[in-house]
Amino acid sequence: MTHSYFGLVTVPIPREAAAQAGVPEGLYVRTAVPGGPAAQAGLQEGDVITTINGQPATSNTQLQEITLTKKPGDTVDIGYDRNGKSATTKITLGTQP
Repeated sequence: MTHSYFGLVTVPIPREAAAQAGVPEGLYVRTAVPGGPAAQAGLQEGDVITTINGQPATSNTQLQEITLTKKPGDTVDIGYDRNGKSATTKITLGTQP
């Protein structure tokens, strides 16, 4: 079976750390692989993913579960914060390279 792929490296930001840093709780995008599904959807290094398919983004496990349960070509709704502005995008999952 082919696993789907986001092309993202994320680091969870716990609620306490988010409050101290003045950023939203969520998943900090450490890397968006150039040309990968997340980058094509407009996500950039430094963004904070706040929701995944409408659910609060709190753990890398959420992304891992999606890559195991969704197929390449499926879409995932992502809410994110960039420089204090909220936005949304749809990531079309790719095939694991």
